[in-house]
Amino acid sequence: ALDAETGYSTLTLLDTPPTLTPIADQTLEATGPNGAVATFSATASDLEDGADPVVFTEGGQTVHSGDVFALGDHEITASATDSSGVSTTETFHILVKDTTPPAVTIATQGGLTAEAQQTISGTVSDAGPGATVTIYNNGTEIATAAVVDGAWSADVLLYGPGAHSLVAKDTDAANNTGASAAVTLWVVYGAVTITQALATPAASPP
Repeated sequence: ALDAETGYSTLTLLDTPPTLTPIADQTLEATGPNGAVATFSATASDLEDGADPVVFTEGGQTVHSGDVFALGDHEITASATDSSGVSTTETFHILVKDTTPPAVTIATQGGLTAEAQQTISGTVSDAGPGATVTIYNNGTEIATAAVVDGAWSADVLLYGPGAHSLVAKDTDAANNTGASAAVTLWVVYGAVTITQALATPAASPP
């Protein structure tokens, strides 16, 4: 602007905020009960300082690339401030989902048995606190078992002779259900006696 008294013009320099590179939203599959590791980066620059540091926060708390983010949607704010105190911000989202069912196994071997009372055991991967396995016999629930350090065990009663197809299932905190392969126990009363009789060689005639 021209000063009427002095005849000089006044030039006003505006301090523009730093420019942040855009950061894309991302969707991650959880790698365990605690969530997933997220990686992200951004740069900021302005005419006054050149490069400016970028700080990432969530809900007012500083977060970093490489942190573990829990299940759910996370709104992350990236901010940069130049030496004059002028700031700029942008937000992006990290969505952590769990769509993978737990892997459930039955370690007990199938086959013939003369005992209706059986102890069934197995394992569960990615089991969170308080996880419980449900055991089914021919599609009907017959027992539950707590998962401790990834392992479980339950005493079950197999009513009646014949085939008993056992399946163990576990539902995780994200409502994904995993099922074991079926293990079939054939309850045959007197099976041990029959097996032993067949295995004993016949006496030679005198």
